[in-house]
Amino acid sequence: MQAIMFYDERAYATKDKNLREVIEHNRDDEKEHFSLLLEYLRRNDPQLDRELREILFSNKELKDLGD
Repeated sequence: MQAIMFYDERAYATKDKNLREVIEHNRDDEKEHFSLLLEYLRRNDPQLDRELREILFSNKELKDLGD
């Protein structure tokens, strides 16, 4: 997640269109990596699994989710 946010910041900061496209491509690769790690953690951490099942894809307002 930190890498995704880093690449978002860099893409937003540059005025060079070609560089922005490279940075956005790298950011999107990191999204896949993050998703794979999150799925591994979900499969191996019952508490995280419960939290994700409650929160992900919910139609509730974000402020109404969690504690």
